[in-house]
Amino acid sequence: MRWFRAAVPYAAVLTVLFFDVLFLGRTLDTYPFVPGVTYVEAGRRGPPLCNDAGASVWAFEPWNRLVHHELFEHGHVPLWNPYQATGAPLVASFQSGVFSPLQWPLFLPTARFWWDFLLIARLLLAGLFFFLFLRRIGLDAGSAWLGGLAYMLTGYFIDYINMSHLAISLLLPAGFYFLEGWCRWFRARDFIGIVVVLSLMVLAGMPEATLLSWLFLGLYGAFRLTALGRGRPAWTRFVCSFVSAFAVSAILLIPGIEYLSLCHSKHLAIVYGMRSFPLETAIGYLVPYVFGPPAS
Repeated sequence: MRWFRAAVPYAAVLTVLFFDVLFLGRTLDTYPFVPGVTYVEAGRRGPPLCNDAGASVWAFEPWNRLVHHELFEHGHVPLWNPYQATGAPLVASFQSGVFSPLQWPLFLPTARFWWDFLLIARLLLAGLFFFLFLRRIGLDAGSAWLGGLAYMLTGYFIDYINMSHLAISLLLPAGFYFLEGWCRWFRARDFIGIVVVLSLMVLAGMPEATLLSWLFLGLYGAFRLTALGRGRPAWTRFVCSFVSAFAVSAILLIPGIEYLSLCHSKHLAIVYGMRSFPLETAIGYLVPYVFGPPAS
């Protein structure tokens, strides 16, 4: 139960750092200072700093409330959003996360305290899996615990704590953990873990973050298989894990890809979320903000 011995102090650290959110009426929600919001809970104050204050309030939270309304009050799968313009697909929009188990807890109660609690709990999950991964590759318990703490509280996670795409980045340690185990011992449970993590990343509905995370996990898996001298059967099963995850995620990918050719984006300079950057900026994936904050 070494994971439990790590989880308890992680939970204690998060309780201290987010004490005002958990017990003093503050919230990680940005609605108190975002225009165009009509649903307000009296007495709850928003965070002092957030990198994208509008996205969660204008998009993610209304989608969560719509899914809750359609599922629990009308009893059917929320395929359509009648409140966006003259109507728009909800499932096929990717970001609604209707089929994502990571989003399902957010569809239950709609109280902001519950959402705040879940956003904080995601950090605990990330720190715990990073601890387990570091232990699996041979670090002692103290070093692994500090590594998990540093990952859990990295500035990127704190800055974007209220954003849905963070669920994908928080899954990376779980992917590394299962990949390392499978490359070493070829156990079925590790293979299933890889497929589950890869599928959850896709179903979370953020293609850009998913693409990068799949790339990181693919490169790590290829490195470990090469370092351990694994033969063709191992490489074949490794590729099959990604293919299996793609198949599991087809319930979202098929309608999403179809909708992609029909939808409209206000980001006219960006074609389907893709654009080019100078090659030298690629180091930013390893050292975020190496050239300074994005706005500087």
